[in-house]
Amino acid sequence: MQNTTGFRSFVASFAGVKGQRVKLNSSGGVDLADATNGTGIGTLENDCAAGEVVTVNLFAARTYEATVTGAVAFGALLYPAANGLLSPTSTASNTASFRALEAATAAGDLIEVMPILPGQ
Repeated sequence: MQNTTGFRSFVASFAGVKGQRVKLNSSGGVDLADATNGTGIGTLENDCAAGEVVTVNLFAARTYEATVTGAVAFGALLYPAANGLLSPTSTASNTASFRALEAATAAGDLIEVMPILPGQ
């Protein structure tokens, strides 16, 4: 699934207020971003309680569908690979260019990804 609205819903692990920066967490949701997390992935569109679904205004403005080389964890950094695919494995000649917004279990899986912006 791709998202062209610039907004995406996640489960918040915290109580937050509109405008706070967030980052992905390993549970498939979002945590508050701090000074060591760079810019994060976006800002809260509304106040939320811990465990609640919250709308995030994405810095990347949209998400895309991409095919991967193998298993990928939610939130993993993805690198350019041969044949137009994305891989969770880096090499000396590539730089992470996307982050996984879905997990993948096998080569050829199509998943939702978002571009990595400077500072993420």
